[in-house]
Amino acid sequence: PVLGERVHAFVMLKTPGDFETELREFCRQQLSDYKVPESFTFLMTPLPRNANGKLVKREMRDQLLA
Repeated sequence: PVLGERVHAFVMLKTPGDFETELREFCRQQLSDYKVPESFTFLMTPLPRNANGKLVKREMRDQLLA
């Protein structure tokens, strides 16, 4: 809330399904309160990466805002 940003997670699934409640509970157990994602985006395709193998956060951010 201080910086105006919220935590969001992109998750690549191997099998289709609704795993949001399990994933949220896992995050609550493993992470600090402020690091737990408020929302999730589940994808069946691999996350976008550049030629060096790094995640292209700009593409993911644009996809989230669209």
